[in-house]
Amino acid sequence: MKYYKILIAVIILFNVQDIDIAYAGSAGSNYTFETMNIVNMPTAGNIPLKDQYLELYFSQNSCLGIKVLDAPFHNFYFGIAESATNFFGDGDITFQKYPGLIANYRILNEGKYYPAIGIGINTQGRGNFNEATDEFNFNSPGLYLAMSKSFLWSFGYFGLHIGTNYSFEPNSGNRKVNFYFGIEQSIANKASINLEYDMNSPENPGIVFNKALLNLALRYSLDDRITIDLNFLDLFNTKSSVMRYLRLEGDVRLF
Repeated sequence: MKYYKILIAVIILFNVQDIDIAYAGSAGSNYTFETMNIVNMPTAGNIPLKDQYLELYFSQNSCLGIKVLDAPFHNFYFGIAESATNFFGDGDITFQKYPGLIANYRILNEGKYYPAIGIGINTQGRGNFNEATDEFNFNSPGLYLAMSKSFLWSFGYFGLHIGTNYSFEPNSGNRKVNFYFGIEQSIANKASINLEYDMNSPENPGIVFNKALLNLALRYSLDDRITIDLNFLDLFNTKSSVMRYLRLEGDVRLF
């Protein structure tokens, strides 16, 4: 019965070929939809009304993740996410215990002198799911508040993102309010580089600079259709080693 999740993933993947991709990617100075994540943590970015957002990511141990979001109302989106380890090859497939739940409402749109502000919940972590601890390699954001502001200067678009979050995944004794911030710089028309600093409060209660999570994303909009990211999590090696994963995302019309 567990393979019904594989069937659902395959159906979505086959339907991608018939998607009307209505917007270009989110990387570069010619972006046409907003950045949803700095690297691993959420921004105040949003999805155009009545559109959907599809994300696939591939990481170590043949991990496949899929996320589908829908924007039924102005400034609001919601959706689900699922991931599986050993999805490719001949090993036993391990699914996360429950699908990740995601919802976001932007309470303030960006203005000339103030940032966009979004509040939401995201229970989807990154990396492999550990059945023994009910945790991912990198915990989900949980409840969060994010602020985003973009600026146009001589080198293209520069984005500044700041947020706070509270993840439900660490055991109750380690749960703490966390803070993160990041920057985003466009490179020519279709590329961007994002850098994120996550204080990682549950595992770094003393807020030691190099025990936080430093994350990097190299992003490129493919053929003005979708965006591909090469992500590097934990450049400080606070956990064990740098986790690399590939992400494909698109603002699409599935329905």
